[in-house]
Amino acid sequence: MNGNAFEVLVHSIAKELWDEHGGVVNIDGREVDGVYETEDSIHIVEATIQRGKSKAFHDISKLAKIVQKYRKQLDGEKLVKGWFVTKNSLTPEQREIAAKKEYKTKVTAVSFADFQQKLVDVRSYLLSRDNYSFGSVRDPGTGKHDVDVEYIPIYPVFKKSRDRQAVDINEMSRMLREGHLMTLTGDYGVGKSMTLREVYKCLKNEYFKGKSAKFPVYMNMRDHYGQTNPSEAFFRHASNIGFEAPSHLIRAWRAGYVILLLDGFDEIATSGFSGFKKKLVEARFKAMELIRRFISESHSDAGIIVSGRVHFFNTHDELEKALGISGATCSELSLNDFDDDQLRLFMESIEQDVEIPNWLPRRPLLLGYLAAKGFIRNIASESLQSLDDAAGGWDYLLDKISEREAEQEPGLDGGAIRAIMERIATLARKRSSGLGPVSLKDLCDVYEDVCGIEPDEKGLNVLQKLPGLGVDNEDEKTRAFIDEDLADACRSGDIIRFIENYTEFESAERKIDITSGFEVPTGEICTSLIRKYAIERGFRVSGSVYIAAQKGFGQFALDLFKVCLSLAEKIEKDVYINSAFGGDLTFLSNSSINFSGVNFYSCYFNMVNAGGIDNANLPNFKECYLLTLAGLETGKHIPENFSEDCVVEAIEGSLSVTTNSSALESDLPLAERVRLSMLRKVYQQAGSGRLENALYAGLDHASKQLVPDLLKELESNGLVRPLRRRGKPIIWQPVPEKKSKVLEALENPGKIDLNETD
Repeated sequence: MNGNAFEVLVHSIAKELWDEHGGVVNIDGREVDGVYETEDSIHIVEATIQRGKSKAFHDISKLAKIVQKYRKQLDGEKLVKGWFVTKNSLTPEQREIAAKKEYKTKVTAVSFADFQQKLVDVRSYLLSRDNYSFGSVRDPGTGKHDVDVEYIPIYPVFKKSRDRQAVDINEMSRMLREGHLMTLTGDYGVGKSMTLREVYKCLKNEYFKGKSAKFPVYMNMRDHYGQTNPSEAFFRHASNIGFEAPSHLIRAWRAGYVILLLDGFDEIATSGFSGFKKKLVEARFKAMELIRRFISESHSDAGIIVSGRVHFFNTHDELEKALGISGATCSELSLNDFDDDQLRLFMESIEQDVEIPNWLPRRPLLLGYLAAKGFIRNIASESLQSLDDAAGGWDYLLDKISEREAEQEPGLDGGAIRAIMERIATLARKRSSGLGPVSLKDLCDVYEDVCGIEPDEKGLNVLQKLPGLGVDNEDEKTRAFIDEDLADACRSGDIIRFIENYTEFESAERKIDITSGFEVPTGEICTSLIRKYAIERGFRVSGSVYIAAQKGFGQFALDLFKVCLSLAEKIEKDVYINSAFGGDLTFLSNSSINFSGVNFYSCYFNMVNAGGIDNANLPNFKECYLLTLAGLETGKHIPENFSEDCVVEAIEGSLSVTTNSSALESDLPLAERVRLSMLRKVYQQAGSGRLENALYAGLDHASKQLVPDLLKELESNGLVRPLRRRGKPIIWQPVPEKKSKVLEALENPGKIDLNETD
């Protein structure tokens, strides 16, 4: 750092402390680095990077003379003080000169670090911040927030780089120190908070070593729900961590010395169902006002990184608009599951030399939890390894972890513990994340509902360490699921029990309160588990769809309808499904089943792919919101099944690659478009797969002819793997270690060579 740059740093602090209009002046023909005047004081500043004795003598003596002149002119009307500021710690010679009798009452000599402390006590802030939780970072064994949890490097990649360029913690820290704006997105439990915590540590160390005048402020966005003013957010943040001078943090931020780490943009908004349609997007935009203001009002030299779940916003365009960023000025990073090398490092760190089955996600939070609870060995057992599909694997795993907990806590059997987990997963669907939090009262109510009695001391102990749940807030004793796929597997339990006993509801005037108001739709694992049980137990699902809809269980009805789709099961009676979230709704290719008796009212869908079914067999949609309607042939109008009061944000042809229509370029060769369409279906959700006939859905005749050869090509290149089961259709599954590259190819059609060897 040269002298001019150092003077700018000192000047920025002095302006914030005393006078924003102050600066360099000439006094009696001598230039002074800065003069700053307030209502009751005048501060005269000299800044230097030199450590020599002669320079110190020159500057200090000059300051003393100017201070004396001002004092004489003002005759006590204002306090006049001189400041000699050095880049590094004061040398003995500099201290000696400043301590001379003729100078010490006029000039204060300080290092830059000490001068900055007048603006904000950085050391005190960082010490306080170290003792407060960092986002969702938890000890996998206890579930409690722990800043000492070991970090296994998971390198984010630049989303827009063709070669999926990775970046490490040091590089991210450097970019932030240089003033870059960054976003970090990824699935829940993939390590976003852990990564930001490591960036925080790196920036803190650079500050303490004197290599940077900027320091990190790490805010958990969940602490700032409903806030829109950055100053108010600083006050709440300071109060939460026990820092006594929030106004000083604000001064440092405005002066450009704060690097903001904003963790969890998805935790300051709710997806809120009531009155959704366009209001849903508007609500998310409104909830992001605090982040937009942080970005727009921050000093141009101060870096900011914002993290959150990758699928919280409907589209990338919505993310940019809501956060107030643009791809041209913001570095967008993506964090994915462990790759092979990272998984190996992780398994070495927990001293486990076992192979993880293909259906289990490679997410650090989930694997860390399973390892801490001693389940890694169970997962790698021969019996579980042989279950190569997600439904069978999760079913087996839920049984085993429930049985293990029952062995450790006598009084409840494994079935009861699993039923409690499943009912809590249903309850957690009312929360915007789908994972929780759930209160201690919620847990007790579920226990009483499942077991028929209130929990005693042993029961309370079971609830406090229920498998699959981690501590959400220790003070409030709230809990939340530690993984999305685990929660989704548990959601199947109540739905299966409803299917088996739905006739009890046909005449009874009863309504399970817990089944109303869901915000989070079931995922592929839940649907697969329900389908698995339906086939094994030989029951039909269609009757339960009718009763669920009739009783006002709109979300249950839609969940069950999706199972009927996957089973190709006809629904005999007219069904009216109201106010439910549907996620994606895809009709199987060449389906001859007539669903025209199914009617959706005021429902929300990310995508409805109608390419595999005749319009005459489609359900009817009224006052619904569709982010994307896919599968229409070129030039075709929206079918009459969709009433005029439906909102359809985007219409895509039969070869949709992503829900963002701009992602598919029209000039791509047909084979490339079909290949990307197939990969999108297979990699749509971690741990899932697609029936082979679903890969044909939405394709025209020419495109369908390409699917068999493309499947062979994708399999030979290690991008998909088949699950073959005797007498059952083939399921094509994703390859976890290829996920990052495939997702990058889907975001950049035609620009990523999937045939290249990693």
